This record gives sequence, structure tokens and C-alpha cells, in this order.
Amino acid sequence: MGISAGKQGAKLLKVSTDNTLVLKLIDGQICSFIFAAQKNRPLEKLFSKGHVTLGAGLALILITAWFSVGYHHPDEHYQILEFAKYKLGESPLADLPWEYHEKMRPGLQPFLAFAGIKFLRILGAEDPFLIAFFFRLLTGLLIFWLYWKWSEKLSDTLSNNGKWLKAAWMFFWMMPYLNVRFSSENLSAFTFFGGLLILLESMNKKRYWHVFAAGFVLCLSFFFRYQIAFAAIGLGIWLVYYRKLQAAEWMSLMAGALVAFLPGLAADYWLYGSWEVAPYNYFVQNIVEDKAAGFGVSPWWTYFSEFPLSFLPPISLFLFGFLTIGILKQPKHVFVWCLVPFVLCHSAIAHKEIRFMFPMLLPMFYLAAYGMDQIKWQRWLRGLFKFSIGINMLALTFRCLYPANDIFTYTRFLRRYASANPETVVYQEPAKNGKKDRLVPHFYQSPWVQIIIPDSLKQLNNKLLYHPEKGDLLLIKDPNTSITFESFRLEKVYQWYPDWLLGNNLNGWQDRTRIWNVYRIQ
Repeated sequence: MGISAGKQGAKLLKVSTDNTLVLKLIDGQICSFIFAAQKNRPLEKLFSKGHVTLGAGLALILITAWFSVGYHHPDEHYQILEFAKYKLGESPLADLPWEYHEKMRPGLQPFLAFAGIKFLRILGAEDPFLIAFFFRLLTGLLIFWLYWKWSEKLSDTLSNNGKWLKAAWMFFWMMPYLNVRFSSENLSAFTFFGGLLILLESMNKKRYWHVFAAGFVLCLSFFFRYQIAFAAIGLGIWLVYYRKLQAAEWMSLMAGALVAFLPGLAADYWLYGSWEVAPYNYFVQNIVEDKAAGFGVSPWWTYFSEFPLSFLPPISLFLFGFLTIGILKQPKHVFVWCLVPFVLCHSAIAHKEIRFMFPMLLPMFYLAAYGMDQIKWQRWLRGLFKFSIGINMLALTFRCLYPANDIFTYTRFLRRYASANPETVVYQEPAKNGKKDRLVPHFYQSPWVQIIIPDSLKQLNNKLLYHPEKGDLLLIKDPNTSITFESFRLEKVYQWYPDWLLGNNLNGWQDRTRIWNVYRIQ
């Protein structure tokens, strides 16, 4: 087993080296784009050809979907993929998060994940990392398509035919990363603004079936993420005051919304095995019983102070300055009436997270682009803006190539290693605080991978407790471990961070970073 493990480990290390070369090549291509942007020519020329912009945006989606392994927030994984894994009969009920047992999460997206896994397995895709990649890629392409269609619709309200709008939502440093997330934020935004696009194209044209479809898709967004209702309230007020729908259009819109309850409630029944009103359960648990506050509370102004900081100054300061101008200049725009109630209602809730604002990125960027058109540029301001774009492009390079959650790069290695070496046991170093993760990512684990977390790695020398064998693995944080065994020696077989990067600890970055290493027992 030891010899076989050695060959497999060497092979995987070679793959890791090849991936590093790919990273360098991609990094070089994006850096070339950055340097091109800094030459003494108008930045608009970089986006003068629509097909170039389209191709670059699609390439970033593909690259980011491939490298962005893991999740941005645990809900993206444990409330969707783990639910689907359980319904496949491949994960124990006891390991699901508490929200499942309270029957408060929507079942629509877990059902789509369940169906997607079944379909991809029929096509021969068994690797969960490949399946997750397809989910990210499909989500990214759908969001890309939606933004592109909206950009075409809104282009005549912006200067330069809306080129800056397209550039912003494709090349703002976080956008490709956020666009590929298979999250409730993304799918609720896709259906809400997709439905809104259908509605605006169909109003006052007697296209009643189109209005019906718009109502269906708009309401469907609620069954991806309940909080999108805040934007729907604003949209309803806007429709009453600024767009006078005909009675037949109102009836078609409401009928479509009611029909959307059928797949929404049916998906909840599929997930929980009984008829449930999951939105009501969610309200009771998080608002009435205030369980959401247990995850932290923040003052009402948090989104206004933290969002610019989270989106990387100085480019974020331009973004939110432009956004403010855009809102003030277009107070009757439908995007304003969707965005403002959404933000205000979230601000009134004690528990706040920046990701809660992600469904509103489309109206934010449009209103910011409109506000940007109102600016009278002075030389110093233009220079600062160009400098901000340079910083943005560097951050874009990093965010597109860095995994969403680097621990899953090690999970991927362990799974591939164990696939070639069944019955492998992985001994994981315990956390310093002694706590063990209750949530287990069954979606990515092979059935034959056994992970043991002892109270201390020194206990592995106690044969009354553990029986490590040659070929078993150790997952530890110390790059130069001092752990010794009476009968074995250790060989490092995998690390995600390259040695040249680990050679320095500038500003103590390694102390704040999870740096794992995989050793094989020889």
C-alpha cells in the first residue's frame, strides 16, 4: 500500500505543479490587460468592440468557475448541496444543519441541485468537484446573460452606449467570483430581474401571456430567497404609482405569481416529506424567536459603512459615490424602487451580512453608471480613478484564481488520493480551541474516506487508541511538523501554497491564514 500511495502522491503533486503553470499563464494574460489599461490612451478603447468585451467576460466566468472551489458562505453549501446529498440517500439526517429540522429553508434550489447531480451522473460525471464546477459555470453563464440583456436594454440611457456598465459588472474585481456562486442570492436575483425584464418588455402591449410569465418568474425568486420580497414590495409600489397597468395585465401578473406557488410548495414537500409553509417557519425562527440574532447583531447603518470597505477602496468609494448620484438623479426609476426598500428593510433587521445585498448588484451598478455620467471630471479625479482601476484589476486577478474556500483544495486532494487507495484513514489536527466542526461536507467525501480528529496528534503513538498504518495521511497546519512516530516517518505529499510564498510572512499573513499540509505515513 505504501508503494502505491507513493506513486499516487507523486502523480498528484505533478498535477499540482501543472496547475501552478496554468495559474502563471492566466496571470500573465490578465496582467497584460492591466498594463494595457494604464497606457496613455482612453480607457473606453479597451471596450470599443462588443465581441471583445463579451469574450473577455465569458473567459473570466469560465476561469473563475474552475478555480473558485468551495463556497463564499457556508449556506451556499450546507443549505443546498448537503440537502441534495441527503435526498440522494448519501448523507445522514443527523449531520444536516439545524435549519433543516425546523423546516424553514426553501426546497427549490436543493431540488435543482438534486436533479442536476442525477443528470450529470447519467452523463458519467461522478466527481463531486466536477459537478460543483458545472453548477458554478451554469450559474455564472445565466447571470452573465441576464446582465448582458439588461445592459442592452439600458444602453440608450447611458453615455458610450453603456460600455462602462458592461465593463463594471464584468471586470469589477468581485463580480466574476460572485456571479459563479451557486447560491440563493444569485438564483433569486436571476429570477427576480429576469421576470422584471419580461414584464417591462410586455407592459401596455396586450401580451398577457408574457405578463403571466413575468409574474411566474418574479414570484419564483421568492422560493429561492425569501428576502427578495423586500424588493418585490418596492416593485409593486412602483407599478401602482408610475406604471398604470391594465386590469387584464394585473390579473395576468397575479395569476402567474399564484401558479409559481405550485413548484415552490411542491419542492418544500419533496425536501421535508410533508406539506410545510417554509417561509412562515423561517419568519418564526429568525424573527419571532430571534435565532438569527444569535449569529451576531449590527446597528442599522452597518450596510452603509461596511459595504464600501468590503468592496475595496478606493474603487468602491467611486462606486458608491456614483450610486448615490444615480439614485438622486433618477428617483422614479424602477431600480431605485427595488433597491431602496430592499436595503432599508435589511437595515431594520438586527442580523446583517454583506452578502444579503448581493441580489441588488444589478441595480447598484446601473445606477452607479448613470451617476458616473453626471460627473464633471477634473484631471486629479480622473487620475485617481485610473489608479483605482489598476488596483481593481490586480484584485480581479487574485479573486478569479484564488479558491473560494481553500480547505476544499485539500479535500479534493484527499478524495483523489483515497480513490486510488481505498480504506485510507486521514488523521486531522484538532483545532486549537478544541472545538470540532459539527457540519460535515458529505457532498465532497468518498464513502471510503475515514477522517479521524484526535484530541492531540500525540495520541497517535498510543496504540490503545489509534492504529495508523503506512499510506495513511495526516492533515496538519504546521509546515514543519515535529510530530514523530515510533515506527513510521512522514513525507509531505501536498500543500496548496507554493514554497516561495511560504518563505515570507509579511505582516504576519500566515498567522491569519489556514495553511494546511498533507503528510503520508511511510
